[in-house]
Amino acid sequence: MQIGSAAEEVVARLNYNIEGVLNASDPEQEAKYADAVCQGYELVAICELLLDAEVDEFFHCLIRGAQTRLWLLERAGRASGYPPRILRASNLTGLFAAVASSQWRLAERIARASPTRQDASSEYADDFCYAMYLHRHLMNAPTGESLEVLASFEAELEGAPSARFDLCRLLIEPNEADARECFEALLDEREAELESLRGTSTLAAEAAFALRGYLFVEGLAWLSLLRRSGTDLEGEFRLCPTPARTQDYQGFVVSTFPSVPLE
Repeated sequence: MQIGSAAEEVVARLNYNIEGVLNASDPEQEAKYADAVCQGYELVAICELLLDAEVDEFFHCLIRGAQTRLWLLERAGRASGYPPRILRASNLTGLFAAVASSQWRLAERIARASPTRQDASSEYADDFCYAMYLHRHLMNAPTGESLEVLASFEAELEGAPSARFDLCRLLIEPNEADARECFEALLDEREAELESLRGTSTLAAEAAFALRGYLFVEGLAWLSLLRRSGTDLEGEFRLCPTPARTQDYQGFVVSTFPSVPLE
């Protein structure tokens, strides 16, 4: 699918899902649409960057996606009936959007509002540990707590290699050479994940696949996390174009759903 065609599809789908959130009749429906909106903002952000080199709109769309995730988590914290499979801690699209745009307060609020127990029906234990480690890190938890979660993460991997685990460890013990190697391994893992998804059939899935093959928001988030911990990886990286790594973008302006300012 060409980027232009994919852009038309994801913009139409995003608008549809925003309408769905605003007109939802129950928590299940509201959560489903809100999660799709969060995903949609990420895809529209990629379109803004790839098609028009709109750096400001790229980051602003990421921020709206992160705000949508927080909006959903906070509503679920005040009422029952929201589906755990959508609220699950390892549903990290919104969190990565906040981190990639260096909106640390927004990322911390998402971390604090996220579930602290694994949803065994929809969440792998290692994915849950990964999310919990990131949440603890963003909440500035004591190092001892982070190390406990990291140990659980390692145990769940049962010896399997994981660039995500290795990167988590480097937030505690920074090392630029190791960080570069581990980040390249993360990009390798991402390309393998994309290859495994090739051939999806629906138009929406095809558009998402096409766009995510150009840009990796989780990778951008890791570059931000590493930079914040003192390891600034310079140079070009696959799936993480230089314009998407800048921290110099115009201030966020409230315009559309969820229509809330940054704190």
